[in-house]
Amino acid sequence: MHRRLYLGIDVGTTGAKALVVDVDGTAHGRGHATYRLDCPAPRQFVQDATAWQDGVAAAVRAACTDVDRSRVAALAVSAQGGTLVAVDERHRPLAPARSWLDRRATGAAATFARVFGHADFYRRTGWPIAPNNTAAQLLDLVSSGAEELAAARCFCDTAAYVNGWLTGTATIDANVAGISQLIDAASGTWDLEILDVIGVSPARLPQIAAPGSAIGALTEQAADALGLPAGIVVGAGAQDQYAAALGAGAVRDGDVLLSTGTAWVMLAVADRPYHDPSGGIGSGRHLIPQRWGHFGEIANGGVSIEWARRLLNHGDHEPVELDDLDAVLARTPRGADGLSFFPFFDGTSPCDELETSRGSLVGLSLGHDHRHVLRAVAEGVAFALRILLDGYYTAAGEPSGTQTVVGGATRSREWMQLLADVLATDLLVSCEPDAACIGAAILAATAAGDLPDARAGAERIGGPRTVTAPDADASRAYDELFRTYHRDARALGELYAARDHTSPGGS
Repeated sequence: MHRRLYLGIDVGTTGAKALVVDVDGTAHGRGHATYRLDCPAPRQFVQDATAWQDGVAAAVRAACTDVDRSRVAALAVSAQGGTLVAVDERHRPLAPARSWLDRRATGAAATFARVFGHADFYRRTGWPIAPNNTAAQLLDLVSSGAEELAAARCFCDTAAYVNGWLTGTATIDANVAGISQLIDAASGTWDLEILDVIGVSPARLPQIAAPGSAIGALTEQAADALGLPAGIVVGAGAQDQYAAALGAGAVRDGDVLLSTGTAWVMLAVADRPYHDPSGGIGSGRHLIPQRWGHFGEIANGGVSIEWARRLLNHGDHEPVELDDLDAVLARTPRGADGLSFFPFFDGTSPCDELETSRGSLVGLSLGHDHRHVLRAVAEGVAFALRILLDGYYTAAGEPSGTQTVVGGATRSREWMQLLADVLATDLLVSCEPDAACIGAAILAATAAGDLPDARAGAERIGGPRTVTAPDADASRAYDELFRTYHRDARALGELYAARDHTSPGGS
């Protein structure tokens, strides 16, 4: 008798992935498709939501190429959190989706700070006020008075939009809903006072479902696009980083997940919520009962390497592919001969202390070439992550569990060694490149009734990990370089703050 199969789908910022597994975690097929992220103006990032459908369809068809599709029992979606799209009665997008990277809604964020105060808003939602979170984006969108909003039936995030396409009902899982800042963290329901400030009723928001619960059946239209039988169980999934934590086995109190995608994310697992609104750390319920996930990010971690590759490919040297990064790092000296990179593009930073800083390359000389730039970028992202982690550990205590790395950067052994050296700790490097898909597949199997809960799925399906240990001499050298880097990051923040204040149009 053939085992039933489960489809985990990850709808990310720049692409969709699909993975077919059985209940023991054996992979039967993988697929991937990319789509665009556009930047029409400074601090604005948008996407065509229908591209998510096309990306999911292409990824699923590729994953199922050699699979008996009649064996696929259920699917679930892991998705980027914080992206906003308005849809009409027929679930058609009325305007480009605002990405979680979009930071135009500064005025709306200031409104929440004025009405609620930072501490109360954090207590309500578990997340600090920020212009890129859904609450601020929705207030900014509604305040704009755009004509198409009159026809908006529902304001969706990525998960709700894709689930609506798959099942005919816009449904958001409680995990990803918690990141929106529209949810009361204590009750897990829409916060009516926040919605009143925005001017949107809960009737114009998606239905909320528990991760791993069945939310519907695959419609004929979606089944035709995916190449799957109609009627397959669709389960409520999770935000991509929480799904990755589940898929990588970061489920115990004290475990830390380091996810290296478009953003570099820290997700620390704890048995209690986080209560410091000043540290830039969000706090939401983990997919494991009685667990919380403390969430911080380097918004441009993975983007920085892509930016550097695109920039350098226009030079006179051979194009640098990501798979060649190991060779570049190996032959370029530690510290990049005095060149430093700060990945704080578009006003993003790892903590409030550096919020005025900007993306920068510092210390350029005529002796530097593309190798030094790539080395500086790899080190700069690692240093920024250490700033984030140091701040979190100071407030919450040192981690008592494992530190697991997942995502694209794990393809580079040299970068993983660099990261272990900078952090001066053992890293468990996931051998599963699609940990978020594994997490989504666990939730799909749970929705189908073939796993009792997410915890059992993590223990049974979670993939293997290898250990990267720090080199003591390298860690000592990086400790000195890090102190200089952190000092320079503060100085850059002061420089850019002064420049913004005195430039035309500055405050």
